[in-house]
Amino acid sequence: MAKSFLGALALAAVVFVLSPSPAPAQPYQGGPYNPQNYVRVRNEVSGRVTAFEPYNLWLDRSLHVVLHHGTVINPTGITLRHGMEVVVLGHWNRDGSFEANQVDVRGERFRREPY
Repeated sequence: MAKSFLGALALAAVVFVLSPSPAPAQPYQGGPYNPQNYVRVRNEVSGRVTAFEPYNLWLDRSLHVVLHHGTVINPTGITLRHGMEVVVLGHWNRDGSFEANQVDVRGERFRREPY
């Protein structure tokens, strides 16, 4: 009985030594943004406008936001300007830019006056 136990133990040791070991885990390298600089809730970023030209918007800390034909800017009819605080809904592109589907201007001082 002792021989069969030792034989089973030796067989288990050989199987353990010859079985493949799992690969070590790779450390997370981070994403295209710094989470300490931007508020990110799912597909949302916010910040202050530093520059704007058609189809391109830059927020503070050099975040590039790409607008497309059909991007909704609220309030309707407002032109984005330097210093405006905005919330942008959309998704991240592989190049690290953010594709905007909707841009909401925060704050009463930037609201458009009715005609």
